[in-house]
Amino acid sequence: MMRGSVSERLRFGLWLLGLGMALNSPAEVGGALVDPTRPPGYVEPAVAARIAAESSAVQAWSVSMIRVGAERPFAIVNGELVHVGDRLGQARVVRIGARTVQLERNGARFRIAISVADVKKKTGGRK
Repeated sequence: MMRGSVSERLRFGLWLLGLGMALNSPAEVGGALVDPTRPPGYVEPAVAARIAAESSAVQAWSVSMIRVGAERPFAIVNGELVHVGDRLGQARVVRIGARTVQLERNGARFRIAISVADVKKKTGGRK
């Protein structure tokens, strides 16, 4: 049994409780504090704005055709015929592959893939 007055034991108990809480705190171990009342899938507004800005660069482009077997490969991007080195607004065409067009804008490179629904397969011909 512990010796000492009731106030000393109470003070010691509260000190132990505080120590335990401090050691188990997520902020103490470098984790972020999470609001348990937020709905699942919640994204902070600043993070959502950054994601939207990054994805808008990719979503603004649509590749409808690619031809790589020619002497000079070309693609149709947003309805415009482009070759490697051409500019599309602020972006420059860096590479044209069999299924993607690689663009560069503000030092960042990204690929735009042709939609699978737009790819036409060669048929066996008439019999």
